[in-house]
Amino acid sequence: MYTYGEQQILGTLDPASQSESLGDDAVKASRYGIKNLRYIMDHLVEWSAIENRPYDQTSELYYELTKQYQRYMGHCMAYIGGLYLNHPVAGDEQKGFVPVAREKQKEVVKFFFDEFKEQPKWMAKKEIMTLFEPNNDMVANLQANLLRNLLNSSTLGKVGMNAKYSERPYTQKEYLNDLYQGVGFDLDEILQMNIDKLKARYPEGFDTERANH
Repeated sequence: MYTYGEQQILGTLDPASQSESLGDDAVKASRYGIKNLRYIMDHLVEWSAIENRPYDQTSELYYELTKQYQRYMGHCMAYIGGLYLNHPVAGDEQKGFVPVAREKQKEVVKFFFDEFKEQPKWMAKKEIMTLFEPNNDMVANLQANLLRNLLNSSTLGKVGMNAKYSERPYTQKEYLNDLYQGVGFDLDEILQMNIDKLKARYPEGFDTERANH
């Protein structure tokens, strides 16, 4: 049975209706795709360099490889706070949407942080990067963009919306705690650190007038 999914232009809400999406699990598909990219990277110079010519073609293919990697991350990002859209009609007794399960969202967060650790090992090999002119660190940029997407207000709003309609909600607090743990911190510890800083700054209690100066 096939399900029709409308094209999503201004942001992806339904992770099951995306470009390049023919399966039912973008994380699994992305893992396979990344394995292919790693294999290509291992042979990139061998397959693209031309004797006595600059490495222009190699550089261009490297850039395209990173863009494909970014697409895989984007496909998985849609699960965070996502909703499966059913497009019901009168009489079919379907709900208009079903929230992406808490477990799936947590799986995606873990997948991203696993990739943060693995990505530099194969995408930033010195023997390849030193063939091109110095430029911005592509790996660092990719990771920074993904972190911005994970933490922006739109994503947090989607997580809150998803939790509101879920039987087992993935709350914004749990989501943020998973992100902090991914970089080696704990949300409660960070909150306590901020409280301790405020207590040190205002030993006699919080004062609005002092806070403004």
